[in-house]
Amino acid sequence: MPATRLEQAEQRLAQTEAVRSMVAKLHALLEGRMTRAEVKAWTREVWPPGSGQGSPFTSPDATCVFDSIWNLEERWCDHELVREVDLRAYLRWLGEGEAFRADDDALVVLERDLEDLAAQTGTEAIRWWLDGIGWCATVRFCAPVRGRPFVARGQLERPKGLGICTLRGDDLHDAIVDLFEALAIDDEDCWFIHPQVKLARLPVWALWREDDNCNRFEVARFRSYAKAREQERMFTARGHKQVYWVDPV
Repeated sequence: MPATRLEQAEQRLAQTEAVRSMVAKLHALLEGRMTRAEVKAWTREVWPPGSGQGSPFTSPDATCVFDSIWNLEERWCDHELVREVDLRAYLRWLGEGEAFRADDDALVVLERDLEDLAAQTGTEAIRWWLDGIGWCATVRFCAPVRGRPFVARGQLERPKGLGICTLRGDDLHDAIVDLFEALAIDDEDCWFIHPQVKLARLPVWALWREDDNCNRFEVARFRSYAKAREQERMFTARGHKQVYWVDPV
């Protein structure tokens, strides 16, 4: 039998109070007013062992946060699995919601380490638990020129297979150009590219070399100006009496 309007209102109120309680616990943990063991014990109070799969929350964000703090005392290598940066991200998710709606399918998949990508983009990797998958991590960054946002996702135990997604409904060709330029990569660096991306539509840049006898040779082609310039600087730094430059094809 469907819930009555009053029952629905009571359920919404109960959910609101439960989420606010979890937010208060996270603040208390970050401020030193609660320990990790105490927060872990609280999760067992609101969802006792034997309750089965799921969580006490209906919101996907709240469920994700709750699942992530379920084992707050767990460690990864020589440090805490859930770090302070992760806890602060959880508070943002619960307090601000998720404004970034990523495409379900990856724009590209890279063989990159998540922490290296975070360092390159000046961001931080956030760890969280995804039911049925395990511990995941994400890096949120943008292309500096246009501010186009991206999210890179990977599994903590397999950090070198990163799926990078753009905004849902975004123009994939514009997005991949911005991504390639932001990371100084091109299609040769990708394990996978979204099947709707037509590489022939992307700009191509040639790296040229002129030797001591004024002979000119095309060294390589790239679908990223930033990557082509990186290669130009690398060859120039070798110190040979040759000139390198980049031109559009």
